[in-house]
Amino acid sequence: MKNTLKLLVLAAGVLLALAALLLTGCPTDSGDGDDGTPPEKLTTKQRWGSGYDKTTSVTVAHSVGDDDVCTITVGGTALTTMPAWDYIWKAQVFYKYTAVKDKIYTYSFEAWTDGADRTLNVQWYEDNNTKTYHGTGYESVGNPVFKITSERKTYTITGSKPIPKSGVQNLSFQCANQTGTFYVKILGITQHNYVPPEDRPVKDRWWKWVDDTSTATLDYSVADDGVCTNTVGGTPESQENIWKASARYSYTAKAGTNYAYTFEAWTESGTRELNIQYYEDNDERVYLWSKSRITITATRTTYTIYGTNIPKNGIQPLVFQGADQTGTFYVKVLEIKEYEIGKLTITNFSGSPGLTKNSWVFGWAYRDDDDGKDEGGLSFGNDLQVTGSSITLPVWEYDEDEYGYGELLYFPFTGNVTVPAGNLWLIQGDEHDSITYKNKVPITFRNGNATINFGTQMEVEEDDH
Repeated sequence: MKNTLKLLVLAAGVLLALAALLLTGCPTDSGDGDDGTPPEKLTTKQRWGSGYDKTTSVTVAHSVGDDDVCTITVGGTALTTMPAWDYIWKAQVFYKYTAVKDKIYTYSFEAWTDGADRTLNVQWYEDNNTKTYHGTGYESVGNPVFKITSERKTYTITGSKPIPKSGVQNLSFQCANQTGTFYVKILGITQHNYVPPEDRPVKDRWWKWVDDTSTATLDYSVADDGVCTNTVGGTPESQENIWKASARYSYTAKAGTNYAYTFEAWTESGTRELNIQYYEDNDERVYLWSKSRITITATRTTYTIYGTNIPKNGIQPLVFQGADQTGTFYVKVLEIKEYEIGKLTITNFSGSPGLTKNSWVFGWAYRDDDDGKDEGGLSFGNDLQVTGSSITLPVWEYDEDEYGYGELLYFPFTGNVTVPAGNLWLIQGDEHDSITYKNKVPITFRNGNATINFGTQMEVEEDDH
C-alpha cells in the first residue's frame, strides 16, 4: 500500500451521504422515538433500529431480548466488493442517543458472534449534509478495522473529535459485508468535556496505531520529560509498508496554515528511517507528509519538518511511521508553529501551451540571486491539481541533507531571486502521460512570490532524443 493510502479510514466517505436516502422507506424497523421523544426516555428495545438498502441483495433484522441484548442477523447476499466503505453501510443496526455539540463520548458495549469472526464499521456521528462521519473506519486497503469474535467481550471506544452539531445520533454497527448473526449489548454512553490537545499533558497527546495486517508490533511509553519511547517488535514490514505501525502526537490544525514541526529523535543504537505525516483526511483520502524520510541515529538530534497548506480545521496527528525496522527509537516534540512560505501563481494556462484541467502540476528551478550568483534549487509543489483560472504552488528551496545521508532537505522560500530563461520547469502529468514546460523569459521572485503567465512565458521543452 502506497504512502498516499496509509492509515485507517475513519469514515465511509462521500457515498455514505446516500445512506439516509437509500435506507428510508425500506421494509425495516427504524426504531421508535421519531416523535421527538429523547432517546434516553425510551426503553432499550425502542432505542434500537435497523435498516438496509432495498436496491441490494443484502438484508438485516434485529430483535432485543429482556436482557437488553440485541440479536442482529444479516441475510441475503453479503456485499463483499472492495473497498468496504462503499458498501458496508448498506445494512446496519443502530442505537439512538442524544449528542451535544463540542462534547466527546465514550461508547461501551459487549459484542460477539455466533461463530465466525466479523468485521464492522462502528459509527457514532453522521451529518449527510456536510458529509461528516465519525467512526472506527477502515484499513487503507479498504477492510473495516473493528473486529469481533465468538468470545463475548466488552469494547470501549472514545471519539477522537468533538461532536460537530447537537442532535439525535445513531451508534450504528454497519455490517453488509458478511452474512450471519452477531450480538450487541450497550453498556453505556458517557459524555466528556472536550480538551484541546494543547491543554492536555504531553503523555495524553501520544498514542499509537498498528494496522490489523501488520507483522510488526509497536509499544510506546512517555516519560515525565516528554520523551516518547517507541519499540517496534514482531517481524518488520517492507519499506513500502512503513506506515503499518506508527506513533502519533495530536495537535490542533487550522485550515490554510503552514506548520513547522520541530522534534528531537534518536535510536537506541544504529540508524533508522522515519516517514513523517502531519495531516490526514480519511473522508476525502487526503494525506500530507514530509517530502523525504529522515534518517535518525543514536545521536540525539533536532529536526524540523515543514508542512504544506492544511486543507481543513481539526485535530491532526503528527505521525512517526516505522514498521519496516524492529528496535527502539525516541521522539520528543519540541514545537509545532505556523510559518510563511512563498507562492508561485500560474495564470493564463487554458490556451496553447496550456495545462489540462484535473491534471497534476509540480516543478523546480535553478536560481540566481539579485547579483547573478547561483543560489541552488527551488521546488514548486507537492503535486497540485489544475482547477479554476489560476493555481498557486508553494515555493521551497532545497539543499543537500545537512545530516549527511545524501537526501534533499526542503525549506520555505521567502527570498528575492531571478530564475534565468530555460531554468524553470513545470511538469503536467496524469495517469497516462506527462509534459514538461520551461520558461522562455526570466522569472523574478520577490519575498518568495512570483506570477507566471503560462500562455506567454512558458513553452514545451523539446525532447533531445
